[in-house]
This record gives sequence, C-alpha cells and structure tokens, in this order.
Amino acid sequence: MVRISSRVLIGCTLFILAACTSEEDRISKQPVVTIDGRSLEAKEFARRLAAEMKAFDALYAKHPQNVARVKEDVIQKFVNEALIERWAVQNGIKISDADLEAEVRKVRAQYPDDIAFRGAFAKEGLSLDTWKERLRKSLLAQAVYSHVIKEVKDPPEAELQ
Repeated sequence: MVRISSRVLIGCTLFILAACTSEEDRISKQPVVTIDGRSLEAKEFARRLAAEMKAFDALYAKHPQNVARVKEDVIQKFVNEALIERWAVQNGIKISDADLEAEVRKVRAQYPDDIAFRGAFAKEGLSLDTWKERLRKSLLAQAVYSHVIKEVKDPPEAELQ
C-alpha cells in the first residue's frame, strides 16, 4: 500500500490548479480582434457576448445563425469604439470629467432616489463605474458624430447630377 503524505497531495493539487489557471488566463487573454494596438480579448468578448445574448429568449439564443450574428455585432461595436476613439484623439475631442458628471446628474435626476438609481445598474449586473465608462464612450461618440456632421458640406449641384 502506497502512502502519500498530505503535504505531497496538497502540493500536487496546488500545482495542477496553478497549471489550469495559467492555461485559462492564457486563453482568456488571446485577442479576438485588434485595432490600432487595442485588442478585444477573449474574456472581454465573452462578457460582451453574454450581455448581448441576455436580451434574447432561449430559442433565439440557441440558433447558430443568431449567435453568429450577435458575435459579429459585438466585434463591429468594438471596431466602431476603436475608430471613434482614434478619430477623437486625432481631432482633440475629449469628454471632461465635468461633462461626464453633468450627464450623470441628468440621468440621476430621472430617478426618485439614489437607491432606485443604483438599483437600475444592479438589475443589469453593472457597477456604477462600468456604467460611467459606457456613458463616457457614448458621449464621445456623440461628440465625434456632431463634429463630423458639421464638417460634411453639401456637395455642389454639379456633383449631385
């Protein structure tokens, strides 16, 4: 009969767990798509995909074509975010902390109290910080779109014809 000391058993278990965690970390950090040096890692892709799929019923979510479409949407949104951020940096467009807080106050005013305001995030599984970061990205996109629209001139009549 072979006797294994508890220290050896614990050591082997910890080694195996560390190896599994290391492999999981390596896979979760693999890029799904990279734009301008900014990568959407597998773990973040999976989180975004799950958030998008949450809106659908089980039958829709199980159909492979629907899943493929949502995956493409997640990647497209990431690409759009990256391009918007690049354009904003190139053109000096920023959302200040003051602008962000002003928008937070506007949204907060729509709720009867702070508990209801924070409860809305809890229902979606979001932290206040995550929501603020999403709000900042949304405000940046609006600012970029407004700036681009102002720059677009109507083509001359000759070009239209």
